[in-house]
Amino acid sequence: MLEDKIVSNRGANAPRKHHYVPVFYQRNFTNDAGLLWVYDRVRQDYKELHPLSICFKRDLYTVKPEGKPPDMQVETKLLQFIDSAGSVGVRDFLSNKPNSSAEQELALFMAFQWNRVPTMDRDIRVTYAQLIEELCRVSFSSVERAKSILEQVESETGKPLSLTPESMVRDVMEKRFEIVATETAFLGTMISQSMKLARLLRRLDWEVLIASPETGFIICDCPVVVVPPRGSDQVGFVVPGSAKYFPLSRGLCLRLGEPGRRRRLRRLENLSG
Repeated sequence: MLEDKIVSNRGANAPRKHHYVPVFYQRNFTNDAGLLWVYDRVRQDYKELHPLSICFKRDLYTVKPEGKPPDMQVETKLLQFIDSAGSVGVRDFLSNKPNSSAEQELALFMAFQWNRVPTMDRDIRVTYAQLIEELCRVSFSSVERAKSILEQVESETGKPLSLTPESMVRDVMEKRFEIVATETAFLGTMISQSMKLARLLRRLDWEVLIASPETGFIICDCPVVVVPPRGSDQVGFVVPGSAKYFPLSRGLCLRLGEPGRRRRLRRLENLSG
């Protein structure tokens, strides 16, 4: 994108707008002026904005190794490929030419769209930090266990440690430090889970919904929506009776259902259709 080229000319360390809802995808929902009506949940107001200015977070997919330059390959190579393939798959469905390749591209794009959003980044980091904290609590529950672990670390690294078993047990038990998961926890999980989810999505029934002329589909900052079965508190792609929705444009929406290979088209005559 032109904006990315402008930012890259400012230097490799400059922050970038990483769109977790890609601009090409947002454009399928814009009005004649190329804008979207956006509802701000914090300010509780509506604004008409360009896709370039919404659904992004700076350096969301940037790896920041200590003492080294930031690595943006997840954004510039991997997600660029995912978005390119996704745009072809979406285009084929919008032009009423769905095929096996388009389905594969769309499944991959939808899977990454589910996993690449900031809420997933937050949840994964919190989960990883909690797991590491619990591991530390168990590992350093006693001076004897702490001594054994520290000796093993020294043996494997060949470097003496300045820490004592007693200080490690005290620091862990009294929570004198904070564990923070880095971006690699999110990015690694995003990639592995998206690849698995893409394979799962292709094994579900697919139904393309066509909106009536009086209505249209909309998107949000998390455009993949999983609806649990009525009366159930379980949410997930494989929960029996759940429905998975992914709008493709104002006129088309993909609905995934139960495991199967059924593929069909359905026209919605009204909002209750």
